[in-house]
Amino acid sequence: MELLHTLQASGQAARAVVFPDGTRLVLLARGGRLAGLFSQRGGSHFWLHPELADPSSARRHFQQAAWPNPGGGRVWLAPEIDLFFPNYPDLKVYLPPPAVDPGRYRFQKTSHGTGLVTEGQVRLGRTGRQLKFRISQRFFMAANPLAGAIGLDYAGFTQRTRLEIFGGCEPIRDRIGLWHLLQLPAGGKVWITCRQRVQPTMLFCRPSPLPPRVFQHLPRLLAHRTVSRREYKFGLPPGGLGGRIGYLGRQGKAWSLVVRDFSVDPRAFYVDVPWHHPSGTGTAVQFCVVDNPTLGKFAEIEHHGPAVGWGTGRNQTEEACDTWSYRGNQRCVLRAAQTLLSR
Repeated sequence: MELLHTLQASGQAARAVVFPDGTRLVLLARGGRLAGLFSQRGGSHFWLHPELADPSSARRHFQQAAWPNPGGGRVWLAPEIDLFFPNYPDLKVYLPPPAVDPGRYRFQKTSHGTGLVTEGQVRLGRTGRQLKFRISQRFFMAANPLAGAIGLDYAGFTQRTRLEIFGGCEPIRDRIGLWHLLQLPAGGKVWITCRQRVQPTMLFCRPSPLPPRVFQHLPRLLAHRTVSRREYKFGLPPGGLGGRIGYLGRQGKAWSLVVRDFSVDPRAFYVDVPWHHPSGTGTAVQFCVVDNPTLGKFAEIEHHGPAVGWGTGRNQTEEACDTWSYRGNQRCVLRAAQTLLSR
């Protein structure tokens, strides 16, 4: 695989995982990334930073960027307000905690192939306390829920992610949670399944607000087409969500659909609150559009897991999510989206 060669030739530790159905994953130790998802035909189903086109530009990207962003999928920790603003309550400086990204990920052999694991310590901005953690990621083949469908190229996987936190001799007095993010080509449309009508919360939007009527409320579905010339993000609370996000768009001459299937517990505590409203309700699903000369131009589907730590009765959690990705003509891809998301 060209991506695997590029990463390794640029000095990055990377490995490939190949499943019997032809799905291929490229794992990157830096940041614990799932850098690429490939089927038997065509390029990656995820967005990749343009500087990963060859080893020399990839090397420059990893060496010179303040926060290298190769693309693909990753796992972070929430709440963002506590972990990504080192000068909180001043919100001018945004920086991923180094213990999480790049972290100190190492490859770990599993019974089903290769996984990733890291340990570290983070500081929570609002309390100033430190918390030790371990994140383990494992990847498995995911059965195609549309097996037998004509005209679709498929790649998919199941990801199991485990978070453990440690307090040592002191009782744990803070809460954190897993945060799953997946970067996809810009310009598409996101469908989010719902059990009831849900109202998005705008988390940020620049340089100007979104135009009216950009959200379409359908039966058991919230639809949104990305808006150009903006960077923005919105979130949805756990109550009323159906546990699937789909993203439709064009990739070259083909149409593509990426679906994430995950669990939502409306009774659990979700810690990722709005930056400017820290006492507000935490969100379980988020959608972000980025257009940045350094980070790149892409869309991001995101979901959170319930918190662990203070008041939750547990100091560890294991979450599973499936990712199903398809390519084909417009008619076949739209039919797949309706089947998987209009439920």
